[in-house]
Order: sequence, then C-alpha cells, then structure tokens
Amino acid sequence: MAAAYNFKEIISESYGILLASAMIGLAAGYLLENHIPRHIAIFLIMVPPLNSMGGNIGSVLAARLSSALHLGTVTPDFQKQEILGINITASGILGAISFFVIGISFFFIEYLVFSGGLMTSFKIMLIFFSSGLLLTLILIGVTVTSTFLSYKRGIDPDNVVMPIVTTFGDIGGIASLILFIHLIGV
Repeated sequence: MAAAYNFKEIISESYGILLASAMIGLAAGYLLENHIPRHIAIFLIMVPPLNSMGGNIGSVLAARLSSALHLGTVTPDFQKQEILGINITASGILGAISFFVIGISFFFIEYLVFSGGLMTSFKIMLIFFSSGLLLTLILIGVTVTSTFLSYKRGIDPDNVVMPIVTTFGDIGGIASLILFIHLIGV
C-alpha cells in the first residue's frame, strides 16, 4: 500500500495547481468587489455558503470518481456508464436540495433581518437557488472532466482535482451570483 503514496509525486503534482488556485481565487474576489451592489449586504452573506456547498458537492463527486477509476469500476471516458450516471445524478439532486433549503433561509434572513418585502425576499431566495443550480452544473462538468483528464495523463486525480474543483467553485459561485443578480434583479 505504501507504494501507492509517493511524497515527491504528491508534492510535484499538487503544488502547481494549488498556486494557480490561489491566483484564480484572487480573480473571484475582484469579480465580487466590482460587480456586487455595495449597499446590499445579503449578497455578501451568500458567498461563503454558495462556494462552500458547491465545493463540497464537487469534492465528494471527485473523490467518488477517483476511487471508481482506481478500482476500475469507471473508465476515463465520457461514454454512458451506470456508476458515473448515478454519481452525477446524485450530485445534481444533492445540489438542488441543498441550495433550495439554504435559499429558504435567505428568504427569511432578507424578510426578517433586512426587512425586505415578500417580493424582494423571494427574489433573494431565487437568486441564491438559481446560482447554486448553475454552480452545481458547472462543478459536475469540471469535476468529471478534470478527474478523467488527469487520470488519462497518468496524474493521480487525488492530487489535483480537489483544488481544481474548489477553485472553479469559488469563481463559478461568484460569477453565478453576479449573473442571477443581474437577471433577476432586486
């Protein structure tokens, strides 16, 4: 079992993606700084749970796919595979349920704490839910693609996919939030 874990390989495969992730995270902060209306604090409150939940869903999918590739129960191609389909479907359903429940929380936060009206509170909930759904779809695509491509190139997905997923989760979450703020409006 020790042969499966090589210190130098883990470091050499991981450090570059971790540094790139940090730089992309800075870009996410820049997007947030320049596109979120400054007077609406509720949107700033949305960022941590949106990015966290998205990253969690993507990371769980990445771990499951990586294990399936190592076990040989999934092949690194984009053909229809039962185990792949089950994992993608489960991730999508988890995302929809999670973002809906958290969206309801934001409805009540806006309505009770920020004294928003019913329509504003509903829009806040819809913005969060829609952002979360889009983020889930983005992260499912990023997760499957990065897991398969790294595995095909001989890079252990366990060393690189999680930082990729969480980085795309951060920037994708903020971009999704900005998109739906503009589409739905408040």
